[in-house]
Amino acid sequence: MVHLEPVQLVMSPRAFSLPNDIATTEACRTYLKLKGISVSCRELPNAYAVSPDGLLPVLNIHGRLVSGFMSMCLAIKATKKNPNLELKSEILQAKNSHHVFFFWLSDALRNIAIYFSWVNPSGLQRTKYILQKAFPWPVCNIIFNRQKLAYEKYMEAIGWLSRETGEIVEEFDRVCSKVSKVLTNDHFVFERKKPGKIDCILCSYFVTFEKYPIFFSPLLGVMSNYPALRQLVTLLERSMLSKI
Repeated sequence: MVHLEPVQLVMSPRAFSLPNDIATTEACRTYLKLKGISVSCRELPNAYAVSPDGLLPVLNIHGRLVSGFMSMCLAIKATKKNPNLELKSEILQAKNSHHVFFFWLSDALRNIAIYFSWVNPSGLQRTKYILQKAFPWPVCNIIFNRQKLAYEKYMEAIGWLSRETGEIVEEFDRVCSKVSKVLTNDHFVFERKKPGKIDCILCSYFVTFEKYPIFFSPLLGVMSNYPALRQLVTLLERSMLSKI
């Protein structure tokens, strides 16, 4: 267990948060709780302003400022004292494949959330409405236009800006299919008995997609085809209750 107490976490107020930020923030809080690390949360309307790269949440881990779930996991791992060195090739190979899977899954879910928040027309209008509630005019328009431009550049760079909604739904279906292949009954991802960072990020996005149909209604039909993912969420929730 890592002994880092407390980690300071800065996030946007829930009412003014966008789906991707909600998912990553919840993943961070879940992972920290699983690791036994206490966290001090602070809500700031201008949380983006303190983020070095625009990602949320922002965390202070032993004086190291990081943003987003992936960076947090890497920072916590770097604080381990006397980490166990694994020399067996088969175990190293399995760990490497799990890391690759984690990075792929995190990117895929983030891109899907961003698409339905900043590219899909109805989602874009909802995003604008949320920011208009969070900030006074004309600040809300300035922030919206600045972030919209940044996300459009990113989406264009990965080839998603011109993609149709149906294509993204198909992409999500492929993600769910791949994840289902590494799930078994009453086990976490890769047949683990304890949840890890992959379970945290996967479940947080899955729950966010369910809770915000105003953004993600096209995904709900796909999600219903993969009951194993819902079972994973239930399994993680049960594990979290044991931490109380």
